[in-house]
Amino acid sequence: MLYKDNKQENHKEGSLDMDLFENPTKEYRGAPFWAWNGQLDKARLSRQIDCFRKMGFGGYHMHPRQGLAVEYLSDEFMDFISFCIAKGNEDGMYSYLYDEDRWPSGYAGGLVTREPRFRQRVLIITKAAEFLADVECDPDKAFAEGRPYLVGCYDIQFDKDGFLQEYRKIEAGDAAEHEKYYAYSKTNDPSGRYNFQTYVDIMQPEAIRRFIELTHERYYAVCGQEYGKSVPSIFSDEPRHEPLEQFSEVGETQRALYYWTYEFEHSFRERYGYSLVEQLPYLVWDTADQDYCYVRYHYFNHAQELFEKAFSPLHAS
Repeated sequence: MLYKDNKQENHKEGSLDMDLFENPTKEYRGAPFWAWNGQLDKARLSRQIDCFRKMGFGGYHMHPRQGLAVEYLSDEFMDFISFCIAKGNEDGMYSYLYDEDRWPSGYAGGLVTREPRFRQRVLIITKAAEFLADVECDPDKAFAEGRPYLVGCYDIQFDKDGFLQEYRKIEAGDAAEHEKYYAYSKTNDPSGRYNFQTYVDIMQPEAIRRFIELTHERYYAVCGQEYGKSVPSIFSDEPRHEPLEQFSEVGETQRALYYWTYEFEHSFRERYGYSLVEQLPYLVWDTADQDYCYVRYHYFNHAQELFEKAFSPLHAS
């Protein structure tokens, strides 16, 4: 990390200041995650900062964790943040910010995903049709309300070795000549892990802008005058997709699960010039001659592109 007061900048390139090496200043010292996992008390926080200093640390990351008894991002919470920054400044230490309630970053402790359209979505491929009872016929409405919607339905034929032989896209009410599979999109279920909300759609720029507004701009309003001084950085932690699930063999009734966002099909068409939905079986099943590879490369590459575009501050700001 580069700091404005990096002492090594005053020396010739490649040289080593032995005095600095033997007694490094705070920008060269460790800065642990400081778990805030109970009731916060200024006397206790002050005492712990003194402990960090005596242990030789150059600072600390103020990290909300499971058990935090103060409402995340509330005025009371921000008052504790300001207190620790002031105390650290008195002790000649850095106070590093952390941009989430636990992790992964992006949902602002559930504040972002109170809005259904910002919730993380997945694409599920299954033979089971029970989900159709809950499907919203209008995808736009499903997106706004956080409800499931049908992406596609397929008549799949496998060869004797279990490879995808051929397929055709059909309507949900059509009979299949071979094996019928559905692809539908749903939001993740609420979880106590996310304060009884869900994780955020990391491929949706508007959702990440909302996260920045609620979190980064909130911190800036309270302690932005210390940015680049006693507050050198803000830590963003492990934004992630939902883990993939794949079929282990043909004919199983369990589901396969892939990354998805509402605009995926539209942006994929613009990026690669063809419909992912029309060729979705190539994403899910192998073929004998491996002609599925280009679809999988394009799919995973595009998912990464959408994440980078949404989550990178250069794009999201």
